[in-house]
Amino acid sequence: MPGPGDLTGNPKGIGPWHPDTMMEARRTGFTLLELLAVLLVIGIILGLTLPRISSVTRANLRTQARLLSGSIRLTYNLAVMNKKNFRIAFDLNQQSYQIEVRNGNEYVPVTSGILQPRTLPDGVWIRQVLIADRACDHDCLKEYLYFSPYGYVEEAAIYLTDDNETQAYTLLTQPVTGKVLIQDGHVGLPERNRRH
Repeated sequence: MPGPGDLTGNPKGIGPWHPDTMMEARRTGFTLLELLAVLLVIGIILGLTLPRISSVTRANLRTQARLLSGSIRLTYNLAVMNKKNFRIAFDLNQQSYQIEVRNGNEYVPVTSGILQPRTLPDGVWIRQVLIADRACDHDCLKEYLYFSPYGYVEEAAIYLTDDNETQAYTLLTQPVTGKVLIQDGHVGLPERNRRH
């Protein structure tokens, strides 16, 4: 029940401009120290999550390098087992690659089962494909890696990066064995095998 002269129901019987009431109003807001503490917590959370986003991009890049390495090894084996010439066609404009088989005088895409054309996901790029003993400008948007039925693949360096080119892998083909070495960063072909 309101006290005498108090119409607000305040049990102390004091008005809104009384010093006790103003102190209570100040306690309901945030102090500068509290705001700084909240900003510090937000900064710590961002500091912990941003490296994880970077590691997700690196894992995605590593996965695509392994998939491409597997496609190269598979194509090498297909050429030997089927006794036919194969190639992998790289389209740097579309950021894709596909396995093709020689049929007469032309190469046709192999589109059965797991041999479908593959487009790289967002954030992963084929920046460059260097083939030994083959001249190419820096603007080569289509490149071909050839496989012989006699157990041979052209020596090549395929450069995969993330969007900012801060993380990268180079795939180096081994001509006689068909194996692929995956190395960190940008690794070129040995100078003796590169035509200018």
